[in-house]
Amino acid sequence: MQMLQVILSFGYADAAGNSVGEITFLRTYSRIKENGTKETWVDVCERVINGMYSLQKEHCKKNRLPWNDIKAQASAKEAFDRLFNLKWTPPGRGLWVMGTPLVMVQRNSAGAPLW
Repeated sequence: MQMLQVILSFGYADAAGNSVGEITFLRTYSRIKENGTKETWVDVCERVINGMYSLQKEHCKKNRLPWNDIKAQASAKEAFDRLFNLKWTPPGRGLWVMGTPLVMVQRNSAGAPLW
């Protein structure tokens, strides 16, 4: 299987060719994965979208609201594409914390530990 190389422009590059946006992303929003490596932009997009739709589905089920897996999957794919291509982003805290145990297990959407 051939790997698709994805090139994403994070914007302004400094004199050495380093992307200031990518450096900021890695420093601020990329989390350490279980294997000890940093998340890539694709990883963050996947974590955020999966977290958003998991919470939405849970909310609908808990409150007996309609939920359609096929429509949700199509919507999630579109949301992922738009996030990946920087057509929209959640707030910075959402990029950093959505889809993590802090939100998914502890139900803390503030992104700060509950004492």
